[in-house]
Amino acid sequence: REEERLEAEGYYKSEDEEMDSEDEALEATANAITEHTRLTRIEARLKTTKNRPTLPKTAIKRTVGEMSNHLERLGLESSNARARSRISKRARSESRGEIIARLSSTARPETSVVRDRTMSGVRNVKQKLESEKVRKLAQRTPNLFAKRGESDRAVQTKMPKHLFSNKRGNGKTDWR
Repeated sequence: REEERLEAEGYYKSEDEEMDSEDEALEATANAITEHTRLTRIEARLKTTKNRPTLPKTAIKRTVGEMSNHLERLGLESSNARARSRISKRARSESRGEIIARLSSTARPETSVVRDRTMSGVRNVKQKLESEKVRKLAQRTPNLFAKRGESDRAVQTKMPKHLFSNKRGNGKTDWR
């Protein structure tokens, strides 16, 4: 009964609020923020899907143009930073004299004779063949024993715990 009265009076009717300029500006900034976050998420996703190792921030090479664009997006002036980068680049470059000195210096000539390493320490081919024969003979006995693989070299447990854990008598009842 009371509810019907309130409804008739219009208590439950919500008035359509008109948006004033402040509300519109607030909504516009909110939309801009959500759009910006959406774009940065997409950008990050694209970066991570590349099939290459990630680089630390310090190792990533950036151009001066990228830096100035970033500063302008933040609302800062980029001309000072640009000038600073130019000065530092110029200070790092080699002087003309150093370049000429490097070009004029000659490298050590390579040795013309390349010796066969298999013949090092051997007088002639006959001696080399003899030494190979001795080497093969010396390797024969280790090769005979080398048939055992890595798996055979493990120390096996003499009394496996899962068989000898119970107190049943000696004999064939030790595994139940």
